[in-house]
Amino acid sequence: MLTQAASMPSNLLVEGRDKTFKRILIVFIGIWLIAFFVDFTTAINIIGFFAFIGLIFGIKYRLWGLFSLFLLVILDPLLRVFVLQGGLLRWNTLNYWLLIITIVNIRTISRNWYHGLKFYFVWLLILLFQLSYSQNLLFGSQSLLYILSFFGLYIYVTKCFDSDLNNMLYRSALFFGSVSAIVGFFFYRYYGLRVFDTTYLNNLGFSSNSLVINPNAFSFTFKLAVMLLCIYFSKLKNKKDKLLFAVMIVLNATWIFMSGSRGGILLCIVSFIFIIEKVNFKKIITYGLLCLIVFQLLKPVILNSENFTMQRIALLINEDIKVSKRTSGRSELYKVGWQMFQMYPFGIGTGSFKSGLAKYATFNEKYIDNTKYKSGVAAHSAYIMTIVENGIIGLLPLILFLISFAWTGYRFQDLWLNKLGLYATTTTLISFLSNEFQGKSTWLFIAITCYIFFIYSNTNNKGTEDVAIDNAKKNHQ
Repeated sequence: MLTQAASMPSNLLVEGRDKTFKRILIVFIGIWLIAFFVDFTTAINIIGFFAFIGLIFGIKYRLWGLFSLFLLVILDPLLRVFVLQGGLLRWNTLNYWLLIITIVNIRTISRNWYHGLKFYFVWLLILLFQLSYSQNLLFGSQSLLYILSFFGLYIYVTKCFDSDLNNMLYRSALFFGSVSAIVGFFFYRYYGLRVFDTTYLNNLGFSSNSLVINPNAFSFTFKLAVMLLCIYFSKLKNKKDKLLFAVMIVLNATWIFMSGSRGGILLCIVSFIFIIEKVNFKKIITYGLLCLIVFQLLKPVILNSENFTMQRIALLINEDIKVSKRTSGRSELYKVGWQMFQMYPFGIGTGSFKSGLAKYATFNEKYIDNTKYKSGVAAHSAYIMTIVENGIIGLLPLILFLISFAWTGYRFQDLWLNKLGLYATTTTLISFLSNEFQGKSTWLFIAITCYIFFIYSNTNNKGTEDVAIDNAKKNHQ
């Protein structure tokens, strides 16, 4: 059946997938209605369960499997906090599934080889080798699971985007934009509008470590929605579609803004620039007014969170306050990480950051203000973690892999691909700046970008649709 579908005329394939997608979107949006009747944690449990069932169902019906995976990517930061707390087995449920998909479909990666993947493979081999002398095999293995999840995500993308690339990009953007916006609504509806305001929580008697969820981690729920909506926005011709996409971009950016995640806000700014560059002055005014109208409608929400978010931004640029406090301790972690790198330029082993930091802080107590480093803390940055654990030989291929998108896009005589490459490099570099490798949304965006460039790089004298159909036949064999 799947082989026949791959050889169908493109218009029939698109028509069939459009009908299936509409059903999927209605089901996955409709299922959120239960959040009106139960608490948010219960809703996440129920919806997460159905999404995992959808993954299994998707073994036969691939579109259902793909969008079930997309729903789990949206919920991933929330599931790891509210649901999958029963040890490493439950915590890694999605990681294990993606690892199985990778093992079963390993040949798919070679069939859909994007040239920049060579840097990813070199990086992965270095991490695997340095796991052999890790100070903490458990943490090292966990990091590798996060990184290896990229393969599973890439396989899903190649098998479902194949001969329908342009339409699947549209459907993906629409799915992430609508579902992520709904998730944000119910989250803030249940937990309140000042859920990330630590001063407010402390005044209510909560401890400083009792945040419902880390703001940077939470922002991943909406980042991919903003990114996909923005990269497809310039392809839209229909005014209604543009209006719909603009509203979804504003909604998801608003949820990020309310979280106070400065990395997330920076990513949104870059995304807005990506859109505006293509828009003339008249349209800038039009969409600016649209943003003002949407913000006005959301005024009660924004006013209650604006103080907290703006305080975090103001804190960052206030030169009268100590740098470590302005950056929530990140600057001190960067400084200590750099010092550790200078001592061990080839790394201390994959997964060793926490234990290595604890030892370094103990022996250099007079140079380090933050005493909690003695017990070991997370790096909160993929670059700091990598340069400490794997040294310059580990950091270099990672950076080259991310930069490869800009270089690949630059080589095409196509404005959209030029911009996509630059946008992908910029946003992924930003995403890993204030987070480690847990976020599935970043890896999924990388997987989609790799596949787009793979398709266009193999076009040659054929049209992209012909190449995609040929590729679909290979993937379905």
